[in-house]
Amino acid sequence: MKNLFNKEDFLASFVLLVIGIPISIGIGMAAGASPAAGLVSAIVGGIFVGIFSGGTLMISGPSASLILITYEVISRSGSDGLAIMLVIGGIFQVILGSLRVGWVFKLVSPLVLKGMLSAIGLIIAFSQLHVLFGGVPPSSPFQALIELPQVVSLSVGAVLGGLAIFIEILWEKKFQKWIPGSLAAVILVTAISQFWVTERLDVQPLILYMKESLLRVPDWRPNHFLEVLGLAFAFSIIGCSESLLTARAVDILRKKRNEDDDVEPSRLDTILKAHGFGNMICGVLGGFPITGVIIRSAANVQAGARSWQSGVLQGLWILSFVSLVPWLLDLIPTTVLAAILIVTGFKIVRFEILFSLLRKKPTIAAVWLGTTVGILGLGLLEGLGIGVLISIFVFKKKFFQMIRIAKGDRKSLRWAVSVHLGH
Repeated sequence: MKNLFNKEDFLASFVLLVIGIPISIGIGMAAGASPAAGLVSAIVGGIFVGIFSGGTLMISGPSASLILITYEVISRSGSDGLAIMLVIGGIFQVILGSLRVGWVFKLVSPLVLKGMLSAIGLIIAFSQLHVLFGGVPPSSPFQALIELPQVVSLSVGAVLGGLAIFIEILWEKKFQKWIPGSLAAVILVTAISQFWVTERLDVQPLILYMKESLLRVPDWRPNHFLEVLGLAFAFSIIGCSESLLTARAVDILRKKRNEDDDVEPSRLDTILKAHGFGNMICGVLGGFPITGVIIRSAANVQAGARSWQSGVLQGLWILSFVSLVPWLLDLIPTTVLAAILIVTGFKIVRFEILFSLLRKKPTIAAVWLGTTVGILGLGLLEGLGIGVLISIFVFKKKFFQMIRIAKGDRKSLRWAVSVHLGH
């Protein structure tokens, strides 16, 4: 092991392990998928995408940003629809990477993606509050908010979930440097919960789950295929955009760390192809959609990782853990994972940045708010369309100025539009 992996990557991989397991399970459950689906994606994202993504320190796996679109496809077409969406979306991503159009995704304003994440964060938080109080999340985010007072009740599960929220918030203020707050909350509250009867996880053995998924043939009839096609295209675009934004953020974090120039900058087109093939594998093995994940990627850089090997090791550790001691996961109360997702949901809304933009640059904030309100009121695809249209309107003057400056030079055009809309 010493000859294969360096010490920094070895140590960073354990940080990723303890962050990755609870959040992967929680994300899978929040989207209406099996808890095992999130674990499959964390393993595929770590091992396969880690090896073939071109040497980046970015960590790939299940992301909260894809909960809504996954929930939609499962609600419409079940697990067959999810498998079809992953295979088709993965093919789209491979084609885009092969055409070397990674730079095009810099044209998507980050404000649209921030607005999307804000909407998803609110949906996650309010839907998981229902789970915390023992209810079933409504399909509509507005319903989740309106009906919340009706499900509020005091129970063992609700008390454990509330305790988990308290511990995570407090821990992150005092001890985040050593152990992630989400992990501390899961360990402490799970230990305390052994004295009471409450609903707990029921994670299917991972190898058996992947074997069953591999042998299952999805329903590819035309009506089923067409029902999923639009969501597959949207998923591929969202996944590509988030992965490339995460890759660029990781490059910036790495420079701030003042590391040597022994690791190449992220290769955007290689990353697209790696995620495309990774998503196709997840579709076959019953996994959740994968993309580059900024929280775990930032933790990887901060933990001192030097290469892609930390992500691969993380995938191997997760596979080993859930295969050898799966009974440990079954000790975790479901309301504890709901609590972790509630905190995560409110974190990704980023209220402080939005309020700052509203005070200083309200026209730019309109892109963010338009996307958020559109998704909450109309749905994911419609909300993203609204956000893109608003961003084109808000930035149109500078956008066309950049095109004129480029004077037909394709390379300059790539640089100009990416500098303007990509930052």
